[in-house]
Amino acid sequence: MKKAGILNRHLSGALAELGHGDGVLVCDAGMPIPAGPRVVDLAFRAGVPSFAEVLDGLLAELVVEGATAASEV
Repeated sequence: MKKAGILNRHLSGALAELGHGDGVLVCDAGMPIPAGPRVVDLAFRAGVPSFAEVLDGLLAELVVEGATAASEV
């Protein structure tokens, strides 16, 4: 059992499968997602975890080759 880092097994597994050029989208519950992409829902309550908490956790685990952010961020 992991005791540090990303503990959510679905998210940890999805991140482990990433390779060069793969993309990750961090979004809120209102984002329309078409059928096909793998989705890992981290929702607990509205705003929990926060976007910043999720992004910080991802940045601690991944090597990021590039990023695009919406103007709202």
